[in-house]
Amino acid sequence: MESVDAITGSALRHVRLRFAEAAPAGEFRRLEGVSAVTVNGPELRFLLAGEPTEVVRTAGRHRLLDVEISRPSLEEAFVTAYGHTTEKVAA
Repeated sequence: MESVDAITGSALRHVRLRFAEAAPAGEFRRLEGVSAVTVNGPELRFLLAGEPTEVVRTAGRHRLLDVEISRPSLEEAFVTAYGHTTEKVAA
C-alpha cells in the first residue's frame, strides 16, 4: 500500500487561474496533462496530471492576477489512484 503522500502527490490537481483579460483557454488545452478545462470570462479552471511547470510558463506569458493550485482531497486521490470509491456496496 502506498503512503498518503504518494497517493495525493500523483493525483490530479485542481488549477484556477485568473487573468486581466479573457482567459487564453486554447493554450492550456494543448498542454500535456491538462483536462476538464472550463472558462468563465477571465477565469480558467482545469485539472492537471503531473508537474505544473508548463502551466506556470504558459500563464507567465499573460497578465496573471491570481493563481490557485490545490491538491485533491484524500478521497479524490484514492479514486484516481485505485479507480473506485471506499463506499460499501450492499450484497
